[in-house]
Amino acid sequence: MRWLWMSLLVAACGGAAASGTASAPATASATASVTASASATATASDLQSRHKQAYAEATAAAGRGDMDAAIRALSRIADEVQDRDDEPLAYWIHNELTWLHWAKGDNPGALAETMKGKAALDRSKLPADKVRSMRLHQLWDAAYLLLEIALAKPASQRAAAMAAADAAHSEYEALGRAADDRNGMAVLWTFFYLRKGDVMHAAMTTDRVDVAHDDDVQDLYVLAATHQRVGDTEKADELRKRICGADTYLMKPLIVAQLAREGHPCPAP
Repeated sequence: MRWLWMSLLVAACGGAAASGTASAPATASATASVTASASATATASDLQSRHKQAYAEATAAAGRGDMDAAIRALSRIADEVQDRDDEPLAYWIHNELTWLHWAKGDNPGALAETMKGKAALDRSKLPADKVRSMRLHQLWDAAYLLLEIALAKPASQRAAAMAAADAAHSEYEALGRAADDRNGMAVLWTFFYLRKGDVMHAAMTTDRVDVAHDDDVQDLYVLAATHQRVGDTEKADELRKRICGADTYLMKPLIVAQLAREGHPCPAP
């Protein structure tokens, strides 16, 4: 955007030259506006730089299995953006923290982060299409986690918790249809069927996923678990191989650790 600032400065100076001293206050105002814009952009750039560093630290810590260190690294950024209504990171930082808590086996803590992300979206003044895109992630995550939480409840409390998970799934599904989020809907249905024990429908739903173009390691994990459950170890192994060979980002070490816990460790590098 530097070219825009420069054109504004040129326009301001040009206006002053054409109209003499009478336009000097307008020139000063334009210059002040440009300076303020430059300062705001620099501040945003600084935030992105700090997040990039924190994200790298968190990814490395997660790779060592130190989820607490990863959470501490990203929490610094969460503190910075907790009241922002103009910054996508106000949501995304909680998305990142959500899955670190999940990797610790702390589903309630993960859900709490997801709900902080919801609060960030509710107050956001970003363009509606950007908010909708992020809200799809938030609703998907909430449904996933509420199901995990429900299945861990004592039998006497499970029905109400399952109803909450199903309601969250329906809320995501409504927005997913409007946004034509076909892969997201198919993967979440697969997960719900699988975790509820309806293995036949889970396997059938995997066919609705465009797996050839899906590089999300969590999606691949859900699909691999489903194929493993129905005895299609060839497909499961193929998907796990893709996970192990995926580019490194924050979610990868979390899913790789989960595979190891389930008896399917990635080969040593």
